[in-house]
Amino acid sequence: MRNLIIGLAALTGFSAAAQAATEAPTAPAEVKVVTHGDGWTFSDAKGMSLYFFDGDDAAPGKSACLGNCAKQWPPLAAPADAKPFGPWTVITRDDNSRQWAYKGKPLYAYAIDGAPGTTFGDNENLQWHTAFQPIWKPPGIGQQVTAVGDVLADEKGLTLYTFNSDPAGKSKCNDACAEKWPPLKAPALANPHDDFSVVLRDDSTTQWAYKGKPLYRSVLDVNRGETAGEGAGEAWRAAMLEPPPAHPSWLQVRPSLAGDLYADGRGMTVYVHGPGSRAGLGNRNLNSNECDMATCWGKQWVALIAKPDDKPAGNWTIVKNEKDGTLQWAYKGRRLYNSTWDEKPSQFSGIRFGGDRAWTVLFTSGQPLQNN
Repeated sequence: MRNLIIGLAALTGFSAAAQAATEAPTAPAEVKVVTHGDGWTFSDAKGMSLYFFDGDDAAPGKSACLGNCAKQWPPLAAPADAKPFGPWTVITRDDNSRQWAYKGKPLYAYAIDGAPGTTFGDNENLQWHTAFQPIWKPPGIGQQVTAVGDVLADEKGLTLYTFNSDPAGKSKCNDACAEKWPPLKAPALANPHDDFSVVLRDDSTTQWAYKGKPLYRSVLDVNRGETAGEGAGEAWRAAMLEPPPAHPSWLQVRPSLAGDLYADGRGMTVYVHGPGSRAGLGNRNLNSNECDMATCWGKQWVALIAKPDDKPAGNWTIVKNEKDGTLQWAYKGRRLYNSTWDEKPSQFSGIRFGGDRAWTVLFTSGQPLQNN
């Protein structure tokens, strides 16, 4: 999932790079550019998602993904006559093959992605991320993945909101209202740019606005990615950039002590399992049965069974158990389970009181919570 990204342009002016970030980037023939409300993602010619690797940051212009890594994360090959242009460059790998890079970051596909448009590799091991060019945003404003979609957020990752009663370019939330919904203050010298503008409040302070609607925080939100203010008084809405990705109809988002998590139709917490998972969803074995009936089912862990008429949705897929043909829901290729240790919705006792360290709770923020 996309991490919080903070704008880097100067307060009083905007660089050519910032201006270019408002337009869909050009790309080589081997790359497709996919437009979203929050920016642009890249895929290969077959439509398979492309990724960046944090491990490449140590030596810019080189790839640190070699050997077995390159089998699981195939480099995006550049033809022999490819030439750099704009933010696109060509690097030479250790085996003398050529690879495309965007803004110095080599690009890779993911061998386990299920179909064009899926992003099984996003946040894998907390080192792999969807190749993404965000829209321009002012300093101190970023974007955050939440249960309601990809939204504007402040520098702490707290969701930003708009007020339905605000006319374009004006705030009507003052005094007691502003105590519950603190305005997102803009610097005195801030300039409007693209979809972001500055409004003058009744107390003569300035406030950022998006598409003409002033932006606010909510005192109800405490942690990054929370959206407790969404729908409050049927007048407050998260400042939406991109709606949430496709998901099954039974899927619920429920609050917990550690943030919003995914749950089944009964509200019971959903878990994934895989060997070696200490961060993100971990390295996975392509042929692994992970937690099968002999070791898990009917004991502490119960498979999340798919109904015959269920359909896959985005990164939520259906896999068949190799032993008995049972259909089971999976997320990014990982089979899904409930825990018999959970006695009521939103609990995650399955990783607090039992199981090996490879079990992970699925949170909407993308940050893992695992058995320690």
